[in-house]
Amino acid sequence: MTDGRRHVSTALVVVATVAAIVAVLSSWAERTLFDSQEFADRATVTLRSAPVRQALAEELADRLSASAVADLSSFRSVLVPLLEDVEQTDAFRQLFRGAIVELHHAVFQRHADQALLELGDTLAILTSTAKATNDSLASKLPSEATSLLVDVSPVLDHVRLWRIADDNRWLDDAAWVVAGLAAIGAVAVDRKRRRAMLKLGVGIVAVGAVVVVITGLVPRAVADDVPDSLADATRSGVERFMSDLRSFGLWTIPIGVIVAAAATASGAPHLVRDGRVAWKRLTATATGGSTAGRVVLGAVLLVLAALAVIYRDDVVAFLVLVAAAVVGYLGAVLVFSALLGPPEVVDADGPARYRLASVRTLGVAVLVVALAVLIVVGGGVAVSHARDDARADAVLKCNGFTELCDRRLDQVVFPGSHNSMSAALDPGWLFAENLTGIPSQLEYGIRAFLVKTHYGIPTGLSVGGADLVVTDTAAEIADNEPAEVEELSPEAVARAKQLEATVPDDPKARGIYLCHVYCSLGATKFSTTLDQIKLFLDRNPDEVIMLFIGDYVSPADTAAEFQKAGLLDRVWTYDTSAPPPTLRQMITARRNLLVLSEHAGGDPPWYTKGYGIFQETPYTFAAPSDFSCRPNRGPADAPLFEINHFITNKKPPSVEEAKQVNSYDVLMGRVRECMAERDLFPTIVAVNFFREGDLLKVVNDLNGV
Repeated sequence: MTDGRRHVSTALVVVATVAAIVAVLSSWAERTLFDSQEFADRATVTLRSAPVRQALAEELADRLSASAVADLSSFRSVLVPLLEDVEQTDAFRQLFRGAIVELHHAVFQRHADQALLELGDTLAILTSTAKATNDSLASKLPSEATSLLVDVSPVLDHVRLWRIADDNRWLDDAAWVVAGLAAIGAVAVDRKRRRAMLKLGVGIVAVGAVVVVITGLVPRAVADDVPDSLADATRSGVERFMSDLRSFGLWTIPIGVIVAAAATASGAPHLVRDGRVAWKRLTATATGGSTAGRVVLGAVLLVLAALAVIYRDDVVAFLVLVAAAVVGYLGAVLVFSALLGPPEVVDADGPARYRLASVRTLGVAVLVVALAVLIVVGGGVAVSHARDDARADAVLKCNGFTELCDRRLDQVVFPGSHNSMSAALDPGWLFAENLTGIPSQLEYGIRAFLVKTHYGIPTGLSVGGADLVVTDTAAEIADNEPAEVEELSPEAVARAKQLEATVPDDPKARGIYLCHVYCSLGATKFSTTLDQIKLFLDRNPDEVIMLFIGDYVSPADTAAEFQKAGLLDRVWTYDTSAPPPTLRQMITARRNLLVLSEHAGGDPPWYTKGYGIFQETPYTFAAPSDFSCRPNRGPADAPLFEINHFITNKKPPSVEEAKQVNSYDVLMGRVRECMAERDLFPTIVAVNFFREGDLLKVVNDLNGV
């Protein structure tokens, strides 16, 4: 009767183990494979894998070549790497995720025979990227692509996920119920509760081990069912897709080990010691003591060894898990026994029985619970991290942070650069106030750009490695020259006038340039900068940018430059009768560029008069001791606030001086002072030499991110 109860208990443990495995897998599948949003998140994160990006880029290149009006075959060696680069942008990830959601609906809700990703909007991102890197390729790309379909049927055809989904739904809850009832029954049936707990501990280890093995086998199995060219990409993608399930399995094993070790320390059999005895009995029974029996057993073991060599990667991974579980079990038993002492053996009428004093039993329970809690917490953190890693950044991040999305412009600080176009490392710039130009600033994290537009005339001469441009002052709108000249050193003014006076003007060659008073001290074509901004926004659609223009160029000519750059569908029209927009509003509307004018503004409507919605501090300070927060330009009721924090002391701009004034204590102290004095939250904090000091740290601390 006793043996019968023991066998029934063992059978129930097996049932509980199998049911738990089914429950874990079905629950994971229900919440990942069969949920369109979660599936899209995880599918999108596979773009982090180089093999996935390469395979997708080659497929896209083939599709583009087939649809282009010109032959792209000669550009393939350039096109594929460029597409791989595009695939790493936020814009493409959003596009890809949306296509995956539509694909999921087609496969799971409509049981579509074909699985097609629609990636037609990729062309816009690709074209703006190509314009910045390869004009020849850009000219060959089709001007429009209403459709760009990628067939992923080879990956999904053998899986038939919708059929699994139909069969899985009832398993999710039922399997957990069966596992729980079987586990309770196993303990209730067995007269020796500790022995039943030992078996349950082994069952928990088995659940974790099987889950880990499955997460290793599934990527290989799926990859075997696709063409060789897609095998590496598929395997890599599925492995990342299942990474949180694998992490769950790995962290389940130590829980089972602790339960088994606690049962042994409390008086249940010792798995390793008794396992050796059981193995001897098994081999003796299997061989029957005969030579033939031993030969058969040996042959079986040799076959297993050969299979282990053939499938060594999977076998080694499994054996490592087993070895780790055994070592962990032995260590835990030693710890429990050392802390609590060995179990007392009490002779009775029947076989020897194990028991512990109530204090010892309580001690074991406390230790088990404490260790289990630590493992569960650690496992929960690990699984959560793995789940986050297995998912794309599904939550919108505005200027890099989710916390900023629902804040208005007057509640977010934008790091700004003063005379952003003025870059010492760009050819032709003299007396520069930044080391690198606007593309570098965008990548660094600058989001507010204070620039000046002037009419300039190229001379055909070279100064500092760049074409010399002179300012066409006669063509400019009414300006603020005295204030502008205040920022320049006498040396800079003298040098500019010397250059501009010796060069003949040719008004026919006039263009629009970013300059600081005198284009001869450095000039960047306005159109070039706008192209760079468009490229950045195309690739980073969740970023909001402010372009504050000190405009000595007519609004009509300014608008024409934006139109040529293709930015008119990106500019935000600021409504002065309404509260400032949130970052989310601007991003979801895909109008995340706010263009501000110092002097004109208002026509066209998106060309906002800057010092109508902004108020500011002064901007000429001879030394840090001169910093002031008093009002300067802009009405007192303007909702947005600009803090100018740079030195303009008629000396050449100094990097060392910028390090001092941009340091955390100085910059944050000034900002806090201005916030208190003006009772405003800063919108732009503008500095010279943006990389020096702690601008981004100050901005992040002010934003609370």
